[in-house]
Amino acid sequence: LFYACESGNEKLVRYLIELGLEIDKETYLGQTPLFNACESGNEKLVKYLVEQGADINKETKEKETPLFNACFAGKEKIVQYLIEQGADLHQENVEGVTPFLRACKSGNENLVKYL
Repeated sequence: LFYACESGNEKLVRYLIELGLEIDKETYLGQTPLFNACESGNEKLVKYLVEQGADINKETKEKETPLFNACFAGKEKIVQYLIEQGADLHQENVEGVTPFLRACKSGNENLVKYL
């Protein structure tokens, strides 16, 4: 499921979830498939995972959420969607970094202005 989300393969993701794979299964770092989908930039896939119950405020061991990944990747529409769905824009990771700072690092000026 992680690799299907990373590659943005919607059809495969839907199939795997229908088979019963755990949508919020964690890696050893605490990331879930939603983190991969947010980085992939596939907005439809992100929406599907959230509709299926993926936790948008799931924290990794570093206290990062999927919003951090979307901001770092500069995925403006996904960031907007996650915030509309209740993602915590003020979350700080263990180093005190926020999604806004991740967006600044992405270089996406429109995203930074939005945040």
